[in-house]
Amino acid sequence: MRLSVTLVTGAFFSAAFVICIALAYVAVGVIEGWTIKTIDEAHEAAGLDWVAQEASGLNITLSGTAPSEAARFQAMQLATTIISGERLLDNMALAAAPEIIPAVFSLVLMSNANGISLIGLLPGQAERTFLIDALSKNLGTTPVTDLLDIANQPAPEGWQTAQEFAVAALEIIPQALISLTPDILKIRAITADEATRRTLEIQLVSLQLQKRGLGHEVVLELTTPRPVIRSFGLRITRDAKGARMSICSAETAQDAEMIRSAVQAAGVKLTNACQIGLGSPSPLWPQAVITAIKAVMQLEETSLEITDHSVSLTGSLRTNADLFDQITTKLEAELPRGFYVTAQRPDPVTPPTIKKPAQFIATRSTEGLVQLRGQVAGELAYRAVTSYAQAKFGAGSVNMAAQSADYLGEPWSIRVLTALDTLALLDKGIARVTENGFTLSGTTGQAERKEQIETLLRRSLGPEATFAIDVTYIKPAAFAPTGPTPQTCIASIAEIIENQKLKFQPSSAKLEIEGRSVMDKIAVVLKECGPIPLEIGGHTDSQGREEMNQKLSESRAQAVLTALMTRRISVASFRAHGYGEAKPIADNETAEGREANRRIEFTLIDPTFANPASVSAPSPSVEATQDTIENEQN
Repeated sequence: MRLSVTLVTGAFFSAAFVICIALAYVAVGVIEGWTIKTIDEAHEAAGLDWVAQEASGLNITLSGTAPSEAARFQAMQLATTIISGERLLDNMALAAAPEIIPAVFSLVLMSNANGISLIGLLPGQAERTFLIDALSKNLGTTPVTDLLDIANQPAPEGWQTAQEFAVAALEIIPQALISLTPDILKIRAITADEATRRTLEIQLVSLQLQKRGLGHEVVLELTTPRPVIRSFGLRITRDAKGARMSICSAETAQDAEMIRSAVQAAGVKLTNACQIGLGSPSPLWPQAVITAIKAVMQLEETSLEITDHSVSLTGSLRTNADLFDQITTKLEAELPRGFYVTAQRPDPVTPPTIKKPAQFIATRSTEGLVQLRGQVAGELAYRAVTSYAQAKFGAGSVNMAAQSADYLGEPWSIRVLTALDTLALLDKGIARVTENGFTLSGTTGQAERKEQIETLLRRSLGPEATFAIDVTYIKPAAFAPTGPTPQTCIASIAEIIENQKLKFQPSSAKLEIEGRSVMDKIAVVLKECGPIPLEIGGHTDSQGREEMNQKLSESRAQAVLTALMTRRISVASFRAHGYGEAKPIADNETAEGREANRRIEFTLIDPTFANPASVSAPSPSVEATQDTIENEQN
């Protein structure tokens, strides 16, 4: 019995021991699993999913590749919040450090009248110090603005030599933009003209040859500003010798090349290259020019001249009339919008069977009446001479008794118009034009008129022309002291104009009806004043072409003088002069200013009168304007 109890007790304790050991193993496994799971969840929540955990009893080993030392430290710290640091083993590795990317070096030197600015990234402080010291040594007291950064990396090969070249280039071109990279050195500058640009290029190329060891590619961008072309033009003449271009304008080199190609394709000889400049009248200028060139090359002995928007075709007697009209009509349809065509072709001249000696006689009386007799060159010349004489002397003062003679050519018309110009410089006289010569006789109250007439004749008829002048100077009668003073006359005119303005028809020298009544009142004043030395000056605003404004001001001043003459006012001591837009009295940028600038001024011109006075628009004024069109372009 005892043996059985002993055996049972021993067996019981053995079984209990085995059970305890098994329970211990199970408990350790549960603890390891919970610890690993808790640490893993904490790492994942912190974004440290690269960490791996391994349990060995109560100890935990952390492994994996940490992207940085900071991430490795964070993984250990997070694990110590769950278990004791003594139970943690660090088996984590660090990732390899990223490769350092070399810096991209660059240097920009901007030099102008205010100084030099340095911008960019240099290899080290040595290059920076060298650059600033070199600029200070070579350019003296020029201010230098330092906006450079330093990379502290090895300098590219040839970098310092390139810096030396850049500093030396600034001595040649004080105002420039120089940029430097490890491979290219670029210099940009604007030169005054083409000759200066070529000189600077030669100097820079010579400097490049002197800088031995300069491995950089040197790029020069020296430009010359395009001039402003006042009037864009093109002229092509086609005759029996062929076609040639003598005038050409273009806004860009590309436009010039387009025109050149079209000209060469048409078989036109280039005597001059296209002038490149600003001021094109239209973006479609090249298209208009090319269209006109194609048109003129279909015609025989025809010239083409384009000035801004005006396209002019001029044919000859050998130009086919029907084809000329056909091409003109087609050209008008094909030209871009804004361009217009004028065309003329001379009609065949049939000489008369009996040719009488031609002459033209123009006489002017003391009262200002003009008689025209003799022959003029055809119906067109008849109308032109009549209109010209009426503009010079007044429509009511001209009696046109000349006859039309088709056989007389253009030179005859020039001599006839010259006769009218010279007669207008006399108080009275006679001008005679013959086939062999030109004679003028008469009187004038201005001593310098004879010299003016001789100059006019030589300029109009040529230095070889034959003419005879018999002009007598008669000193004007002295101003009567018993009458109104010149200043009183000016004040009286001012009072008239203050109540009623002088008006002209739009863009014309013809007086409006209201303007005629003003001239009647002014004539009454001047009859009482006598022969005061007076200038009638015409002025315009700045709208329109300068030449057109100049001619309009002259015509209006002459129209006022003629209006006084037809009212039997002695105008021997008067003179009319056009100033165009040259003497504004107000701002041409506003409608009110332009209206003020469109005026006629009466000014005393005799220096013997004290305190010369003038009447000008608008207060007081004699205005040459029109109110029905607010923005008239003169």
